Order: sequence, then structure tokens, then C-alpha cells
Amino acid sequence: MRSKFRIGLFYNLRSEYPVGDGQPIDINADWDTLETFVEVQRALETLGYPVIQVGDPSKLLNAKIRNSFDI
Repeated sequence: MRSKFRIGLFYNLRSEYPVGDGQPIDINADWDTLETFVEVQRALETLGYPVIQVGDPSKLLNAKIRNSFDI
């Protein structure tokens, strides 16, 4: 039997990018909260998928990181 895919989980946390002076208060409204990230990871792991925490999507530029997961 084939093992399940390793899933790379990318996210930008609002807490890592606070709203600065002169920026709209909702500038990071579409970014994730830690609670959302934890629940998504938990759900995937419950289904048996190994999850690799990657974080910032720009890390895809690093070949070592890019090759550490399947999807």
C-alpha cells in the first residue's frame, strides 16, 4: 500500500505582520490566525497525512524546503 502524501502547510500569521501607522486596519485581514493553522494541521493529521510546517510561501524558493513534502 502506498503511503499518504506529505503535505506542506503554508501560512502567513497576522501576528507576524502587525498593522503599521498609516495602513488600513484590515490590511492583513485575509491572513491566518494561529488557531486556524492549528485546526487545519490537526484535521490533516487526523486523516493520516504527515504535515510539514512551512510557513511563509516565499520559502518555496528554497529547493530543500520545496522537496521536503509532496503537495
